[in-house]
Amino acid sequence: MKSFPKHVLIAGGAGFIGQNLVRALLIRDTDIQITVVDNGEHLTTTALPTESVRLTWRQCDIRQRDVIAKVFDRTPFDVVINLAARAGVADSIANPRLNFEANVIGHFNLLDLARTHGARHFVFASTGGAIIGDGQPPLTEDMVPNPLSPYGVSKLVGELYADIYQRCYKFNTCCLRFSNVYGEYSAHKGNLIPMFIKSALKGTKAQLFGDGTQERDFIYVGDLVEGICRVLEREPRGVIQLATGQRTSANTLVALLAKVLPDEHPLDFEYHSSRSGEVYQTWCDNRKSIVLLGDYIGTPLEAGLRHTVNWYRSHYRVRGGT
Repeated sequence: MKSFPKHVLIAGGAGFIGQNLVRALLIRDTDIQITVVDNGEHLTTTALPTESVRLTWRQCDIRQRDVIAKVFDRTPFDVVINLAARAGVADSIANPRLNFEANVIGHFNLLDLARTHGARHFVFASTGGAIIGDGQPPLTEDMVPNPLSPYGVSKLVGELYADIYQRCYKFNTCCLRFSNVYGEYSAHKGNLIPMFIKSALKGTKAQLFGDGTQERDFIYVGDLVEGICRVLEREPRGVIQLATGQRTSANTLVALLAKVLPDEHPLDFEYHSSRSGEVYQTWCDNRKSIVLLGDYIGTPLEAGLRHTVNWYRSHYRVRGGT
């Protein structure tokens, strides 16, 4: 096992997963120095623990190579983690150019600058279902890609660039395919769990797209972050899925949410037609990640949802998020 990195750059570190990862790393290693680059688009940027002298936040856009290069010029990073992305199938279909610029051009800028500035490891946040498409689940790392949206294509391109840099330049890269992540600091997200919780707290009706039988692999952000931390410790290469290995239907998920929400905020929703480009069934085989990283899954779905609801009740404002 290699030494834990001392200087880490996290692109998109003020977002949902980034907020959780930054906090976990500051606790995990008292010597670590973290630089976050983020475009500041989401209100989560105001919640970064900037009181820590071991954290530096620079508001900039990874699409602007000259600006990002100045960040690399200031600090010799051991590891670069790219969590920055225009996420979401529907948004990528509505605006494919913006998706491409952020997820392909921005990713390339970070990857190339990490290599030329001597980083020893590059970690890329990818996705499983959007890349594999309608492949028969459970998904594995060696399945043939078949993306159904610009978002899936952009993540696949990111993986291919990471792989070719590893082969051409002997540069250590790891692509982590996240399953459906939920948890604290997700108030700006537009997927099912955040939207249903926010609707319940506001007393409005939520929308469930599809008939509710569609299935996903839902991983609690604390478990995902534990997996990422172990990647930083062990520095594996290639594509690895971080997931629970369990499938849950949307209807089952909604029933669990209704159970953990407080009585004064009951859940109310209605069904709508499925949206274009979304995969009907997707869950993951996580055995490769368990072999490489050990068992990082420790939070049952109901417990994770309860943690998430409790955070929203403390931090989410009805007219906005934190």
